[in-house]
Amino acid sequence: MYLTLGNHEDRITRAVNSDPKLDGTIGISDLGYEDFGWRVIPYLEPVFLDGVAYSHFFTSGILGRPVTSAAQLLLKKHQSCVMGHIQDRQIAYGRRANGTQMTAIFVGSCYLHNEDYLGPQGNNYWRGIWVLHEVEDGSFDEMPVSLRYLKEKYA
Repeated sequence: MYLTLGNHEDRITRAVNSDPKLDGTIGISDLGYEDFGWRVIPYLEPVFLDGVAYSHFFTSGILGRPVTSAAQLLLKKHQSCVMGHIQDRQIAYGRRANGTQMTAIFVGSCYLHNEDYLGPQGNNYWRGIWVLHEVEDGSFDEMPVSLRYLKEKYA
């Protein structure tokens, strides 16, 4: 199990870096992810598994801003990628010169609550998980599963 840290967890690191008094008092390890069996990947460091790159988000250039669409993600990174960060579900497909399928996915969000800062229109987005089947050399079959479905089936 891999967990890619996001900008919210990175607030801990930024706080420690900006205030030396916090060094040694708080840290990412306090979140306890490793205790639950996760391999924790630092913020914005991609992890590559079976030809797919995963990261909280992928940058679009030297300024470090996130790519803005799944299609751009394929164009910028030239390989299958999966990212979070944005409350949006998008998918784009492409092929390498050898015919191997490439897929880029913005996975959306996986929490039930609304965010006040997004307002009534901004909170109207897909929420769920993605299951990737038959992952090999960057190719896979993707299966989105909504939180609504999971709640109805398992709640």
